[in-house]
Amino acid sequence: MARQHGYSKSSVYNSWNEMKQRCLNKKNKDYKKYGGRGIKICDRWLDFREFIKDMGDRPKGMTLERIDVNGDYTPNNCRWATISEQNRNRRPFGKVKSRGVTYYKMWKQYVARTSIKGRRLFIGSFKTEEEASEAYENKIKELEELKWVKMKN
Repeated sequence: MARQHGYSKSSVYNSWNEMKQRCLNKKNKDYKKYGGRGIKICDRWLDFREFIKDMGDRPKGMTLERIDVNGDYTPNNCRWATISEQNRNRRPFGKVKSRGVTYYKMWKQYVARTSIKGRRLFIGSFKTEEEASEAYENKIKELEELKWVKMKN
């Protein structure tokens, strides 16, 4: 007889279940971004009770984040984070390799931007990825000094 934990309709259980689906279910729409790229879940966290012992309840407005976006779901690599924090901790996509930078082909410009408290902040447009990346990093440092954002370790 299976033991019940009483969390099956909670946000923390939903986060745990979504993590499992992304990494283990080949039919999940996000599998190729997670399990398909080799992102794994530590054996301990396959049991929800162990996951909640390590992570605790999910705070309101937070989601499960991997600190190293290329690392596995483990106690040392996960935390609860806001959407804004997660947006600053994304894998670069497309040809651009810098965080916070997007290339717009039609304008032939690199755009640096971030978001704060759910609002998008345009930093600027630049001719090179390096200039855009430097502007992004400088803006994040400035915002951190003003206590607008929390930087990653």
